[in-house]
Amino acid sequence: MTAGGAEPDDRTLVRQVVERGDERAFRELYRRHTPMLLRMARRLTGEDDGVVEELVHDAWVRASEALGAFAWRSSLATWLGGILVNCVRGRWRALGRRQEVP
Repeated sequence: MTAGGAEPDDRTLVRQVVERGDERAFRELYRRHTPMLLRMARRLTGEDDGVVEELVHDAWVRASEALGAFAWRSSLATWLGGILVNCVRGRWRALGRRQEVP
């Protein structure tokens, strides 16, 4: 929260993470977007919590590595969702399954 009580938007938080390595800003992004990513991973895979949490963790690792290059052509949530879909596809490839993500 900012001094005025309003929560900073995603763009502000991303800037703080990229420019200053602000851990508090990253935690806020994580808190804000992880529930959606968990629901999405569960819907896509039908897997148990352990697998779902691992996929979301992998998505966050990839996102944190690429955050500085995010161009804001979509919302952060949409971008994170795309990264998660790629993680799911990677898991399917590793398991030898061929499925299409809806």
